[in-house]
Amino acid sequence: MIYLLGGGRGFSNTLAASLKRDIATSDSIVFVPSSIEDEVISKLYADDVLMKFNQIGINYECSIVLGRSTSLASVRESIKKADLVYMMGGDPIEQMEFIKDKNLKPLLMDYDKILIGSSSGAMTLSKYGLINELGVEARVYEGLDLAAGISIEPHYEEAESSLIEKVQKKYGIKKVYGIPEMSAIKILDGNLSFIGEDPVRLLLEGAPPMEIRDLITED
Repeated sequence: MIYLLGGGRGFSNTLAASLKRDIATSDSIVFVPSSIEDEVISKLYADDVLMKFNQIGINYECSIVLGRSTSLASVRESIKKADLVYMMGGDPIEQMEFIKDKNLKPLLMDYDKILIGSSSGAMTLSKYGLINELGVEARVYEGLDLAAGISIEPHYEEAESSLIEKVQKKYGIKKVYGIPEMSAIKILDGNLSFIGEDPVRLLLEGAPPMEIRDLITED
């Protein structure tokens, strides 16, 4: 099961309810960092996520923040034992470098519990991630393609649709899901469900954004 979160400062009521239904065991959570040179920032980020989980009644007994100094053996053992693996937001390039350095892709492909990616962490799990930079241009990052083959833009806002369309044309990306803050896409057995008070948008090249809320099976 995979959750792609649009980012933001917490969980919406519908997202919190969905997470509480799906997270049956909360013994151990592992964080995959995006600021690999600054372990202090990674620790602060993890503490903030744990606080958000605590606020909705999900309390992890053990939390591990992976870092550059974590041995390959410890990385493998931590992920295999984790009830949830959380891909942090931040710098998608640094996160991909860390994943390659620790050879994490095979472990994440075989992981059969809950994977959550937030913001750039959601981009990392997707086929392609688009991000609007300073309202001037949207950039494309290639992800691990673990999320049913979909491409996304986190922190989606309606005003960004024209920038996204330019990138879609340039790179031949026919379909993008725009995930607003505090909203999410949940993927289970190739099925997509769309969660949050602010609906996810489907962005097809040459067409206006379409609000989607219901369960969809991706072809």
